[in-house]
Amino acid sequence: MTGFTIRSLASKYFEEKMKKLYSFLIKHQSRFDKIMVACFVLGLVLVAFALAQVPAWVNPVEAEFIDHKLPQRMASAAPGINPTEEIVVSAGVDAVMESAGQQATMVKRHPLDGIDFSPSSKRITLEILLDGSQADPSASIKVPFIPGDHCEFGEAYACVYDFTSSAIKRVILVSAHSGWGGEAESLRDYLEGSGFFQAALTEDQIKDKVRSLLGSKISIQQGEIVLDGFRLIDILRVPAQYIDAYMVLPVEQALDYAFEVTHTDPGLLDHDLLVLETCGWKLPGEPSVAGLEYTSSAIYLVFVKLASQ
Repeated sequence: MTGFTIRSLASKYFEEKMKKLYSFLIKHQSRFDKIMVACFVLGLVLVAFALAQVPAWVNPVEAEFIDHKLPQRMASAAPGINPTEEIVVSAGVDAVMESAGQQATMVKRHPLDGIDFSPSSKRITLEILLDGSQADPSASIKVPFIPGDHCEFGEAYACVYDFTSSAIKRVILVSAHSGWGGEAESLRDYLEGSGFFQAALTEDQIKDKVRSLLGSKISIQQGEIVLDGFRLIDILRVPAQYIDAYMVLPVEQALDYAFEVTHTDPGLLDHDLLVLETCGWKLPGEPSVAGLEYTSSAIYLVFVKLASQ
């Protein structure tokens, strides 16, 4: 056979095969269409799953303030100690006992021992005694709250965090609401007043109010237990432009950040503290910050310690 004949037969053979393949595809076209659609959908699912695995840090985190709600704070990684528990402190003893290799221990009770901050325990009232409040109980500022691990506005709960500060001191932070009917409304109203969709006082007037409270006596009551001997040592106001950054930080880091942006001496952290955190309203003439309600345009931090410390 010549080369031309072989090529002709081969061409005819492949032509017949292609015709059969084409006929097969035409006959089963609907089945292949379904397979193609299924592969396409599967591909979309796989792409969506891959995108969902992208780390959260690629998107900016924004704090949300809706209907007077503070976003849930991040708690300290280390579990806190309940105030009712005793702290055992190692103590040195005299030379005779030391030479024998013996140690003695003494038990030191926490200043808030007797107050139960565990979730849904009895209502706690923090009271700031103003000048003349000994004779006139109405001249005091009261912040009543139920301890909780959630603190939705209107439920009378305050979120409680127990952690160690950067100065290696114990801090119990109570985060309460200050809107109309909120747990800390009386404190906020004393500091900045309540105007029409904003605070009533200016920043300078608020500073005067803060100075008037410094050194005030503090009492804490829960049921029949009343603890005295506490002092208010400072109040910080974190302005609106810093709130987003403040709220996304873990609580132990948030305090350091508050000292930084308010240019306050962090020496306050050299003490075991009770800190009350609550919202402030937008001040007259203060620029608005996108995403913040007028009732959540500042953070007040009230620092309380024992007067004897």
